[in-house]
Amino acid sequence: MGTNNEATGSEGRTFKTVNGKTLGDAPASKGGITFVRPKELAENGTTGVVAEGIFEGTVPNNFDETKSDFKVRKDNGDLIILNSAGSLASQLAKVAPGSYVRITYAGMKPMLKGKMKGKSAHSFIVEIAD
Repeated sequence: MGTNNEATGSEGRTFKTVNGKTLGDAPASKGGITFVRPKELAENGTTGVVAEGIFEGTVPNNFDETKSDFKVRKDNGDLIILNSAGSLASQLAKVAPGSYVRITYAGMKPMLKGKMKGKSAHSFIVEIAD
């Protein structure tokens, strides 16, 4: 498993975290497309890896024009669409489309800084394969 911010994924790829955190299975697919909604993950108490594959970039959110969602293509060709959340968006802004990523949902955590300090927010860990 490497250092505490490094791990090995499918096909022996080594991942390093974008923000120095770590963690570890994806929601069920719906016909080749899986929609990952942080709100539902939190409501169900789900944590762990929610996406692993090629980061394809952003797509407009169908319900809120001010937000973008994120596309990840799995090795088997299935598509994962992740609804935006602050932690996820800020980390994926550092990732180039075409990069192989692993995205882990860590649950709701209190924000540590900024004007919303102390409020709970969705927490993600984004890792990039070497």
